[in-house]
Formats: sequence, structure tokens, C-alpha cells
Amino acid sequence: MNLSYVERLQQRPLLKGFDAFANKVRGYVDNLLPRRQYYLQKATKVLKISNQFSESSDDTLNSEINKYRAIAARGQLSGKELLTATAIVCEASLRSMKMKPYKVQIAAALSLQDGCIAEMATGEGKSLTAAIAAVLTGWIGRGCHVMTSNHYLAGRDAKEFTPLFTYCNLSVDAISEETEGDSRRQAYRADITYCTNKDVAADFLRDQISMGSKQTS
Repeated sequence: MNLSYVERLQQRPLLKGFDAFANKVRGYVDNLLPRRQYYLQKATKVLKISNQFSESSDDTLNSEINKYRAIAARGQLSGKELLTATAIVCEASLRSMKMKPYKVQIAAALSLQDGCIAEMATGEGKSLTAAIAAVLTGWIGRGCHVMTSNHYLAGRDAKEFTPLFTYCNLSVDAISEETEGDSRRQAYRADITYCTNKDVAADFLRDQISMGSKQTS
């Protein structure tokens, strides 16, 4: 059963004694670091881990992909596991698209995984950053929506990063102005769906109206 982030937090056992104290200290230290520096340090660790997979065969890397997808589906992709999973996605990007993520892209992707808003300068590679985060979220199995400002960008990025998503055993689709009926529903069933915020809002309201008394809060 796939749980939300809040539900996973609620199910975590409460730490006691020294474990609780150590966790509190770690959180205090982490909060002292500027957010940018905090994620850049994590990105450095990811790059070091990714070097371990550079000599791995495609079969070995695919086995690791399946392993960490299962970990993500259990809601356990955090800490060292998250860094290793991100390193695997970086290696998959290099093999499938000849695109090796830079440290700033990895840092931004990790911040997105933590529910943060990542601001990137023009030319820093927002599309690849979003694709890395989309793979990690797609592995959870609840569907991932990558929202862009217009239909052109949604279709372009979905097509451009299909090799990466396919390599990571994920399906991808995009919603355009011409996407209707069953095709629209099928697009939302993909592991990763590229769309605009206008599409998501309109489709959600349309579904709520059609469900009538069965609609969710």
C-alpha cells in the first residue's frame, strides 16, 4: 500500500534516549547551513556514489534500478538510500541521453524531493533537474505530474526525456490541447505526466463535478 508523505511520517516510531538526542542535534546542525550549501553538499556525495556505477554493466544497473524502485514504493527512499538512488538516475541519464547532471542540478533535484522550491538561473538545466526528480517520485508508484508553463514545453520535455524514463522502467506521457477523453485519462495513468497547471486544475474540477456526491474533499 502506497502512503502519502504525511502518513509515512505518522507511522515512523518515536525516537527515544540517545537516538532522539542525536536526531535533534543533527536537525539543528542541518538548519544552521544555508539551504543552498546543504543541498550542494548532498549533491557532492551523490557524484561520488555515481562513480561507483560508471563501470557497471547495463544489466547490473537495471538490477539496481529495480531495487531502489522497490525501496521507493515502500516509502523508504530517504537518507543514504535517496542519495544512492539519485546517483543511479544520474548514471542512467548519462547512458541513455549522454547527459551527465551537474552538481547544481542534482542539488536542485534533491531539494525538490524534500518538498522545497528550487530557483535556478537560465541555462542551469531546469528540464534535466525536473526529470531526475520525476524519476525518483515516479518510482513511488503514485504518479508524478511535471507542470510546465505551456503545452509546447510539456510535449517537448516529455519526448526529450523519454529515453531516461524508459531506461528507469517508467512510462511517460504529455497532455496537450488536443488530448481528449480516453487519451487524456491514459496520460494521467502514466508514471510521469507532463502537463500545465491549467490542465490539472481544470481536469480536477471536471472530475469533482462528474463525481457529484462521491467527490473527495
